[in-house]
Amino acid sequence: MVLDLFVARIAIILVAFATNIRGSGSTGYLGVALYQIVTFSTTLQTLVAEWTQVEMALGASYQSYENLPNETGHVSDKWPAKGAIVSNGVTASYDPSTDPVLKDINLSITPGEKVAICRTGSGKSSLVSTLLRMLEFQSGSICVDDIDISTITRQAVRSRFNSLPQDPFFLQGTVRENLDPLRVATGERLVEALQSVRIWDFCESRGGLDEDMNEGTLSHGQRQLFCLVRAVINPGSVLIMQRPHYG
Repeated sequence: MVLDLFVARIAIILVAFATNIRGSGSTGYLGVALYQIVTFSTTLQTLVAEWTQVEMALGASYQSYENLPNETGHVSDKWPAKGAIVSNGVTASYDPSTDPVLKDINLSITPGEKVAICRTGSGKSSLVSTLLRMLEFQSGSICVDDIDISTITRQAVRSRFNSLPQDPFFLQGTVRENLDPLRVATGERLVEALQSVRIWDFCESRGGLDEDMNEGTLSHGQRQLFCLVRAVINPGSVLIMQRPHYG
C-alpha cells in the first residue's frame, strides 16, 4: 500500500506539471509517462519481495553462527535417553539490557514425569524458549540427562527435543516432506500415524503422501492433528507441548 501511494503521488505530480505548464509536451508522451509510472509500481513491489527473500536466505545461511564459542560439545545419538531435566537457578532475558523474564528458576523433572504450567503470564513460553536455547542464560544452568545444554550446539538441542508448537506451521512441499522432513520414517509408518489421528482418508482423497501440501484445505483441528503426527513419528524422551491459540 505504501509503495502504491508513493507511485500515485508521483503520477499526480506528473499530471499537475503537464496540465499547468505550457508546451510541456503532447498527450501521447504524457500517456507513455503515466504507463511507465504504473509499471514502476509493480517493479518496486517485486524488488521489495525479492529483497525480503534474500534476507531470509542469508539468515538461514548464517544459522550456524548462532552458537557461542563454548557451545561446541557433542552428545551421543541416543541423548537424551531418559529425559531427566534439572534447572538450577536459571535467570534469562530476551535482551541483556532488559529485566529478566525468568528469575532463579529451580525445577526438577524426573524421566517419564508429566509437568503442566497453566497460569497465564507465568513464563511458560519463556521457559520453553530457554529450554530450546532461544533465550540467553544470565545465570544458572539446565541439564538434561546430566548434560548442560549450554555446552552443546543449539541445533543439537532443538533436534533432540520433540516439540508441538501452539501455532501449526507447514513447509512448501508434499505431505511426506511436511510430516517427515528428515526422512526418518517409512511410508507405511507415516500412513499408520495419519490413521491413528483419523486424517489419512482425508489426505488419501487428495493424492496421498506425495501430493503437494495445502494448509488451506485443512481445518484448524486437522492442522493441530497433523502436527501431532509429526511428534508420533519422531519419538523422543522429551516432549514439549504448548496450548494452541483460540480466537
